[in-house]
Amino acid sequence: MQFNPISIVLTLVGGLLLAALLGWIRRPRLTVFVPRTFSYNQLSDKGHLVEVTVFNRGFKTEESIDVTLNPSLKYELLGANSPDATVDRNRLKMTRIAPSDEITMLLVVENGVFKPDDITQTVSKETKGVTVAKLEDVPPTAMQRVFLVGVFIVLPAVCYLGYVAINNAFTAPEPTAVAAAPIKTIGWTIPSFYQKDDNLLYKSLESGKLSVELGTLSAKGDIVSVPFQLRNDTNAVYNATLQAFTSTTDKRTPRYEQLISNVIVFPGGKTEKHINVAIPITATGNERIIFITVFLEDTNGETLKLNQNYIAPDKINQEPASAKRKNG
Repeated sequence: MQFNPISIVLTLVGGLLLAALLGWIRRPRLTVFVPRTFSYNQLSDKGHLVEVTVFNRGFKTEESIDVTLNPSLKYELLGANSPDATVDRNRLKMTRIAPSDEITMLLVVENGVFKPDDITQTVSKETKGVTVAKLEDVPPTAMQRVFLVGVFIVLPAVCYLGYVAINNAFTAPEPTAVAAAPIKTIGWTIPSFYQKDDNLLYKSLESGKLSVELGTLSAKGDIVSVPFQLRNDTNAVYNATLQAFTSTTDKRTPRYEQLISNVIVFPGGKTEKHINVAIPITATGNERIIFITVFLEDTNGETLKLNQNYIAPDKINQEPASAKRKNG
């Protein structure tokens, strides 16, 4: 039998490349990101609010996640999108995070100003995590990595076959990788990592079976009531967290009144909730922008985040002086 050295070398190189790609795809990816901090809150005169999100972008469920924070600061858990999240002194603990899922926690931090550098270590049962400064640095999910590898292996082969077939008549264009950008669905801006065909909440919102709409604003002086109208025509139960504020809201209403959590909407049901924000009657420009966030979660742990910067109209219907509407 005659051996071809070039074939042997190519086989070895191909095997090593395939092993490297499989290792890259299957490598655990535990990532911590601090989307935002709020300098003012009504819960503590000495503290501020910090939002911390822990992503699992690997193939396997991460268990026993432990995020160690600066021990010189004091931490208290205000809310989370999972019952598995707890705070033990300067450590954030989570029992488990499913593949391609994340847990978000809202913390009250005292005794100093919290910075991303105050996250000193992130570990789970099987891996160590990293902290990123920008949302763009959060790695893609496992299935997205499989898709990327498939594209960059199959696409060059297709281009080469096309090149041979047309006998150098055309040059196959070089593919350009374009990062997914947030899209708008029915007025809501949806972050790119929620735009997945297997995300039932996203597909239900896109098809109209699930809707989150803003009703007509009403006001009593400078306090404006923002109505959230939620409708569920799916077969699943989902839990909603609603948030709304303006640039002047913190001066007029407590931070905790700008957030409504645990709004349960059953199949075939609908509900309406109100959040009060402050908009001076004489406000113009950016003072009339209402910053709105809606976070949805179903019983399977699927999540969806909606954002909208709503510009309040110049004329808002004023309620009678005797009328008084509370949040909820």
